[in-house]
Amino acid sequence: MNCAKITDDFRVCSPPPGAALDSFPSLLSETGLYTDISTHNIGPGVEAYTPRFQLWSDGAQKSRWIMLPAGQKIDTQDSEVWSFPMGTRFWKEFRVDGRRVETRLLRKTAGDDRSWIGVSYIWNDDGTDAYKAEWGGINVNGTQHNVPAAAECMGCHGGRQNRILGFSATQLSGDAGEITVAEAIEREWLSHPPTPLLPLPGNEIELAALGYLHANCSHCHNSDRPNDDKQRCFNPKKDFSFLLTSEGHVDETETYQTAIGKVIERGDASGSRVIREMEKRGYHQGMPPLGTETVDRQGVETVGRWIDAL
Repeated sequence: MNCAKITDDFRVCSPPPGAALDSFPSLLSETGLYTDISTHNIGPGVEAYTPRFQLWSDGAQKSRWIMLPAGQKIDTQDSEVWSFPMGTRFWKEFRVDGRRVETRLLRKTAGDDRSWIGVSYIWNDDGTDAYKAEWGGINVNGTQHNVPAAAECMGCHGGRQNRILGFSATQLSGDAGEITVAEAIEREWLSHPPTPLLPLPGNEIELAALGYLHANCSHCHNSDRPNDDKQRCFNPKKDFSFLLTSEGHVDETETYQTAIGKVIERGDASGSRVIREMEKRGYHQGMPPLGTETVDRQGVETVGRWIDAL
């Protein structure tokens, strides 16, 4: 795919400036993630984390890391939209059948929240390093895994004000994972530590479904989308929102307030548009529309069970 210009396809956003991409190292081993890539020893200041609610990526196994600049804090004055200091880096590794195929790097290059640039690194055949792939790749390393071009990163990340999707108060809630909100507070990473730590709303069935929709849909379908056509992804009209926060009762969540009666029919999963879209795949069809070619049957079951119980 030629991603060098803006098109009507929401999958394609403005490509990062060439000079900015040139500033990214050619090899993953040079990005700061590892002290020794041959042994996969993680570098100083790099911390692993796991979002509470997972994004479906056709069953690929994923690992994630963050590196904050030394002595800097995350601006959490807005408890739901964290702003990261310039120089922050995020990595996400993808493995298919246990084999490393891709590691993505997001780096904040200036103080503005829109100054994030992403690029993917494709692992070589012998797994000794990964090379920068500005144009992505199709079915890399003999798998069905596709790697996005740098111009495609904001197809998802551009739907949120701060560009970061999996590292937030919602995604670090609870007591699982390497870094939780409580752990971030203890490390003094947050400028405005939340007190008290409020639980997310809903019972087990409700929270599983709302969390799934938050992780897989809210980066496009949300009420706080940036007004920037060049960095848009899907649903620019903001018709409904799947954002999940810890404020209020479950009936007060954005999903209940905006999506039920529109794309969700109470007590009727099969008659709900959200389920029909989740069960589709194909060009310009199905949800999520990016990063997946296979229906997440478990996800459909999770959301469908909740809808049938409404």
